[in-house]
Amino acid sequence: TENGWKLQTAQEKSWIAERNAHSPNPRERNDIVEDKLRRIFSEPALTRYRHKTGRTFRVGAAWDGRNITSGEAQIPLVLRVADGPAGFQEACEAAREESRKVKTEIFWVMSLTDEIDDLVAELYRSKQMVGKYDQLRAQGKISKEEGASLAAEKTEALRLEERLKERLERAMAGGHGFFDGVSRPGADLGKTLGEIFKGLFGHAVPGLYPKLEMGARPVGSKEAEEILKAANLNGLSKVFYTPPNGLELVVKEGNKYVVNPEAPIAKEIAGYLAREHSYGNKVTGRTLESHFGGIGYGWELEILWLVLASLLRGGTIEVTYQGRRYRNHLDPQVRTPFSGTNAFRAASFAPRKAPDLQTLVAAARRYEELTGEEVDVEESAIAQAFQRLARSELEALLPLEATVRAHNIPLIDVLQEYHNTLQTVLNSASDDCVNM
Repeated sequence: TENGWKLQTAQEKSWIAERNAHSPNPRERNDIVEDKLRRIFSEPALTRYRHKTGRTFRVGAAWDGRNITSGEAQIPLVLRVADGPAGFQEACEAAREESRKVKTEIFWVMSLTDEIDDLVAELYRSKQMVGKYDQLRAQGKISKEEGASLAAEKTEALRLEERLKERLERAMAGGHGFFDGVSRPGADLGKTLGEIFKGLFGHAVPGLYPKLEMGARPVGSKEAEEILKAANLNGLSKVFYTPPNGLELVVKEGNKYVVNPEAPIAKEIAGYLAREHSYGNKVTGRTLESHFGGIGYGWELEILWLVLASLLRGGTIEVTYQGRRYRNHLDPQVRTPFSGTNAFRAASFAPRKAPDLQTLVAAARRYEELTGEEVDVEESAIAQAFQRLARSELEALLPLEATVRAHNIPLIDVLQEYHNTLQTVLNSASDDCVNM
């Protein structure tokens, strides 16, 4: 016993004999090892990895073709367990070769030991005895001596559970990690399992997510709405402007700030929309979340809202939500898909051919020449300004037209034509604003 030697009673000898008659088969051994691996990878230090950018990833571990962690695997970790030291090197070489082919997973190879095998067998025997005699006790078919042995066996099972977990953690710490053909021994990465896997993920994440830093900025859920509501583009949050804090989505052209469709992250998302649209594929918010939130990018949902809202304001994309198409960022209803997960996932996004910056600048300049007033270099702002101008011209003309008509002046035909022309301009401007 843990307290020294003692003479066994006849009942205790019988219990030990029955206990030792149980022996796990390979599948039962694997089940016990898997159960302990699940427990190890449920610890906080091994379920999450926080990158230097502030992005937190969920670790997804798998062994023998089965997931041993719950939830989506943002850092896929594949465990390989060699039966003993003799097969460890062979398992490492196989993992190295596979990691060169499969560059979206991290591999970790560990080796079992004779001590682990013995602990697995002993724990199996304890579980079998506890299961059997717990059931007999529930039926009232257990003797006092058997009850005492059952209590002792439960204590032994708990002790074996902890010893097996500790030995598996030690064996795992002595393993090797592989990503893209490069080996990382556990001893070189840290002392504890938490330190070891943090070091391993630190080496692998830049390969798993090469474009992570392009879209890694601390943002909330309000920035997307901010650019849609702002009267002009100066004075927005820092994330809109120049790096390192910003994404370069808004730049200064002359004395005005305008949306920059050439920003790296804007080009990345707009390019994906254009490719999918050319293939005839509908792109929803859920599609974008899956693509840009997964391997390769790892961008947060709020970053997608921010960039897409900027592209909408810049006239580069259009949004369809609940059967209605939006091109004008000034419509209050267009903000809904950029402020909630479910609405965003249900909305669809498509590229739109908008006037280039040179055309917009020229149009703004013409408006200023006509009215003496400035207008933002934005498609929607310019369209609305010309709409107001056409409406004011039409309202000024209507009284004159009535006077001419009353006096039957032949000039009426000319004025009527002028009226029709202004009305056409007004209708066209109104249509443009609605379509945007």
